[in-house]
Amino acid sequence: MYDYFEIADALAGKSLCLFLGTGFSKQITGGKAPNWIELLKDCCDELEDPDSLKDELFSDEHHELPLEECAQIIELELQKEGKDL
Repeated sequence: MYDYFEIADALAGKSLCLFLGTGFSKQITGGKAPNWIELLKDCCDELEDPDSLKDELFSDEHHELPLEECAQIIELELQKEGKDL
């Protein structure tokens, strides 16, 4: 039941998105689709200073956050610049 509340909350907050696993994306694009980390790094490229956030989130010594939390941070940074993820 808790999952439904999370989905409803995301929908109300306009942050609901469908994310399929990399295997699906890779299959339908002949292996050309990015993996999740590559996709998140590509999203960082939409920021005015992408390298700073990439270094914070994805450096080998600092990569401790789950990727879904990294996505939320990127979304917040994009919103600050008036952009959507």
